[in-house]
Amino acid sequence: MRKQLDEFVTSTTIHGINKAGNASWRRRRFVWLLLTLLMTCALIAFIVEAITSFLQYRTVTRISAENKQNLEFPAVTICNMNMVKKTIPQCNGTVFANLDKVFLNFGETLVIEDRLTPGLGFVNGLLPSGEQMLNCLYQYSNTIEEMLPICTWNGALEPCSNLFKTTLTEMGVCFTFNGEANQRQHSSFTGSDSGLRVFVDIRQEDYFYSATIQAGIKNN
Repeated sequence: MRKQLDEFVTSTTIHGINKAGNASWRRRRFVWLLLTLLMTCALIAFIVEAITSFLQYRTVTRISAENKQNLEFPAVTICNMNMVKKTIPQCNGTVFANLDKVFLNFGETLVIEDRLTPGLGFVNGLLPSGEQMLNCLYQYSNTIEEMLPICTWNGALEPCSNLFKTTLTEMGVCFTFNGEANQRQHSSFTGSDSGLRVFVDIRQEDYFYSATIQAGIKNN
């Protein structure tokens, strides 16, 4: 028995016991045995703590079902890729008379030649003020009645002008549904027929210059 124990101590791959069994000095053997005992106690303590924590069955995620009769509908904004109609050169008399010869991009930059002369750009080199451009933007952009001819909400036909409000964004004049925080609309039914349905006319025949040179709408 003694011989078998000595063989186990000297040949085992448990590092602490192996070092203690092969130690030539008694002090070194004692140190290795002490370290092995301490590590064994620490291992047992961690195992006990892990098992105790597991048996407590702590809740990490709690899921509950709630039955609501109606839900707040999200806000919806619809923008035409074309910011202004092709008739905008008629805005404000002669200031915009030749604007159709200039690439106008309300969303990014106004690209014109360095030397602005009559017949190419603004007449007499007069640049319109920001207020003039804003007024023309509102006057010559699509209206709710033109762009949104038919709307239904909660399964009922509604005038689009009653549902949408005109808003100014980086894409120009857009139309927002349910955007007012103090007048939120709620939906009581499921399915596409019970939500918001909109028929959109992009009016491509009135396109002037868009920020992306594309036709269509963008919504968010």
